[in-house]
Amino acid sequence: MNEESQKDNEKLWNFAFHEDSQFDTRLQSFLTAHTLMLTAAGFVLSREDPSKGFLFVVALFGILFGVVWFFVQSRISQTVKKLENMLHSSDPLFNEVFPPSDRRGYKWIGQTTLVARVLPVSVTIGWIIFGLWILALNTKSP
Repeated sequence: MNEESQKDNEKLWNFAFHEDSQFDTRLQSFLTAHTLMLTAAGFVLSREDPSKGFLFVVALFGILFGVVWFFVQSRISQTVKKLENMLHSSDPLFNEVFPPSDRRGYKWIGQTTLVARVLPVSVTIGWIIFGLWILALNTKSP
């Protein structure tokens, strides 16, 4: 490997580390936001007369955050996958440390896919169910 190629690989590795770090930081931020909203909803629900309007607004914010989280994580996961493919084609060390996947037809199922797509969708569905439950409570009580 010549010196210029080595520098290109080093830049690629640095960029990959940066993008992976961004992925993890955003994951932690969205999980923290959802946890805080769940905590607020739990606190309000524990009161004798919970504010159904407030709980519904929290559910709407949860849905909004879930949708935004899905799109942000999906976008950055695509970048991480592209970088991973570039490193597989240009760096033999990367192939040794992270061998290419041999999952054949199931390539879309992976840790990054689960965290970037399945987790936000699951959390959003939870918020939708919570919002519907709050609406059902609203129709039952005067």
